[in-house]
Amino acid sequence: MRVETYSPLAYANLLDFFVVKDAVPKLEKQIQELGEVIQAHKMAHIVGVALLHKHFHLYEGEVLARKVRDNELIIEPTAANSSNITPFVWAFSKVGRSEPFALRPVEFVENSNKTKIYLESASAVEASQEFLADYFETLARQGLANVFGLGLHPGRLFKIKPGETLMENDVANARRLILKPTPISDLGEVSPTQTLWVFKEGISAANAPKPQWCFVHCGVHVPSCQVHCGIHVPSCQVHCGIHVPPVDVVCDACRVNPLWPIAVDGLKRAKEAHLVTAETWQSLVDEAVYTATEYNAIVGLVAAACADCLTKDVFG
Repeated sequence: MRVETYSPLAYANLLDFFVVKDAVPKLEKQIQELGEVIQAHKMAHIVGVALLHKHFHLYEGEVLARKVRDNELIIEPTAANSSNITPFVWAFSKVGRSEPFALRPVEFVENSNKTKIYLESASAVEASQEFLADYFETLARQGLANVFGLGLHPGRLFKIKPGETLMENDVANARRLILKPTPISDLGEVSPTQTLWVFKEGISAANAPKPQWCFVHCGVHVPSCQVHCGIHVPSCQVHCGIHVPPVDVVCDACRVNPLWPIAVDGLKRAKEAHLVTAETWQSLVDEAVYTATEYNAIVGLVAAACADCLTKDVFG
């Protein structure tokens, strides 16, 4: 498995959180299978299964980085050419139609005395070729290489008291997230979604009770429409499940892929406008034809080997 440096296109192709979150309740079996790969390679103490997503866009010359402050993390854009950052979340992505997939960082952590433990962890991940190959092979077979990646454990950076969780608040009118311990009683009407699954060594991922996992959550605070992320430490329970409408396709991997309904809608609209046909659509995946979300969904499904299913479902 090739390991590459940061690519702006890899980050840009991440799904928006509100697009990918709906699929999580349907993918428990696949997540468990990925966890078993992590455990089999003795990597569970370093990384977990990360839900790939983005909360906002980046500009040229920027990367997303976590900066440690007093028992909190500031997550915001920083200079892409900085030598003072370490990979923290990775995606298996391709930045060209004819290129192979490669492991690329999509989120970083700022280097400091508190984060130096991650230098060794990141190096271990990128050097574990057999692990990366097995993990990607599992993702590719599932058709979910655009949905799940790898993420380092963030919990080591915080002092969390009983009754607290790590809650990430989206700062209004700013491309900034603040992650800090928050009393669970203060959460209000939050519908969290798992975004990181951490497994324990020696415990079957399929049989492990959920309280032995640590989760990073993202959700929507209903009254204020703010986005939240965090680790629900005390009970590690999943609190929400959103029904994903089934689609009538042959391939099970395509059926559970969160990109599927978006890509199908975009292709059907282009078909009805006589912009594409069954023979031409794969050579006309153009941002001028589709919305940005539809374009990323179609590209992601083609990369996940779902092109034939798209052709059958949309064009008959």
